[in-house]
Amino acid sequence: MRYILFSMLFSLVILGCGGSKDSSANKTSEGSVELVPQPDKTPDKAGSMKVVSIEPIQAPLPPSVLPNGDFKDWPEGEPAPAGFQPPNVDFSYIEGIPRNEGGFSIKQTWTANDFSKPSEWRFGIFLDVKPNTEYQLEISAANVEGSDVEIILMTETPEGKRTLIDNHFLTFSAASPQEKYSKVLKTTDSPKLLIITGHVQDGEVPASIVWNHWALRPVGQ
Repeated sequence: MRYILFSMLFSLVILGCGGSKDSSANKTSEGSVELVPQPDKTPDKAGSMKVVSIEPIQAPLPPSVLPNGDFKDWPEGEPAPAGFQPPNVDFSYIEGIPRNEGGFSIKQTWTANDFSKPSEWRFGIFLDVKPNTEYQLEISAANVEGSDVEIILMTETPEGKRTLIDNHFLTFSAASPQEKYSKVLKTTDSPKLLIITGHVQDGEVPASIVWNHWALRPVGQ
């Protein structure tokens, strides 16, 4: 009787040790145990945060100091958008092209070469700026046809005399069209800056371009 009870107890012990299998381990052919990593099922604690991705934050651009650069303000009956001087129609003329989002694009067409003509005869804008300061001029333009078109920079002395800064600051060409043009300029001792358009020297006419947007932003601010 003792022998029978002892045999039953021994069998139960053996079954208890080897009858179940831990899902976190596998037995190898040599009899050793290989641990298998299990997923972390621990629930997130309240208020905890996980980083999903890291993306650089771009600093916002400084506001443009060139007013009405999208040409939205163009009073009816006026020859040019508010703040801009119209060109001399004996050399070029402008016309507004309405945009879906409001405002206008401006198509400028040259019928005669204005390369050596007074700045007062050019389409452009006179601005108050900080002397000896860097600015970035940004211009969106399209549909250049015919000869090249240029952006010219001038300033004005305290006596009211206009003087040239750069006669070829930006050049727009039908041969290498772009949508956006930008370049850094540095103002002179004068707080005045004149940005005007012009037809290249000895360029053929007619020639035209569509101005979509102008902006002038201070650099490093």
